[in-house]
Amino acid sequence: MWIAKDVVTQKLVPANQAQVDRVYQCECCQRDVCWRAGRQNQPHFAHLSPSVRMMGETLEHQQGKTDLKRYFEERGYQVIVEQKLSGSHQRPDLQVKRAKQRLLVEYQCAIISAEQVRQRTKGYADLGNSRVLWLVGGRLAQHQRLALRLFGTLSDQSIQAWFWLPQHQVVQVRRLVILPAQLMASKRNITRFQRRLKQQLACYDPTVQRLQQQLYACGKYILYLPSYCYPVIEPWLSQQTAFRLRVQIWLALHMTKGCSELELLTVLAKQTGWPKWGLIQAFDFQQNWLRLLLAAWWEDGVIECQAEQIRLRLP
Repeated sequence: MWIAKDVVTQKLVPANQAQVDRVYQCECCQRDVCWRAGRQNQPHFAHLSPSVRMMGETLEHQQGKTDLKRYFEERGYQVIVEQKLSGSHQRPDLQVKRAKQRLLVEYQCAIISAEQVRQRTKGYADLGNSRVLWLVGGRLAQHQRLALRLFGTLSDQSIQAWFWLPQHQVVQVRRLVILPAQLMASKRNITRFQRRLKQQLACYDPTVQRLQQQLYACGKYILYLPSYCYPVIEPWLSQQTAFRLRVQIWLALHMTKGCSELELLTVLAKQTGWPKWGLIQAFDFQQNWLRLLLAAWWEDGVIECQAEQIRLRLP
């Protein structure tokens, strides 16, 4: 814990300014804390009772906040560490200010749920703080795909998130594409995927059975669809989910004389298997995924677009 309240003065005191002979309390739970420092450990406060958690605070996290404070100050920013926001119980790791600009920085080293990310970000937004930067560090940075899912934002054709690299003392952006450049599966991979589908049909897999019933209604069989319906390996979807989504788009186009993008998005919104994002809205990802897929199909001559209506090209 970086900041605690002086019992006598009732003021918040940073750990690097604490005095050994003073008594301090945790601002959140009002319990006594002790001040600790050493040759290897950064100055910090710790709860006296082992039953009280330090809200995920680790020395790795404390060191990161110290480094980030110095990083922003060297670039001309005023930095406030762990100050509770007025009218809220939330306390961002850093508040970075310059002139009239303010940025809230959350330095995240531990894994949290997508719901926690959304709630904390929404809490800041409700107070009029729309600019929140989530910085990934510590062990969480080793799980790049998870970090991108929790703290990533949409950027062009990829998902991007910001990482703090303590060994280099720099902030770095990392990206992962929404869809791979090559969206048409090879004949070998299609054969392999068809073999798996055949096994699932034999085992009465409920998801595959439901999809086959849909295809039966229009005289099609799940093992003999156009090659562009069979998926490649995608960064954010399982092959089974990617296949099901492609088939649903193909069915919507096959059963009508044309569909708008909004109609196709409505089809996708009814499907399951989408990633659970922290900061990205599900609709935004689905829209990006659909547009990239349709662009690839258009380039391969699978579809045509007239008067905002998307149609399958006649064979």
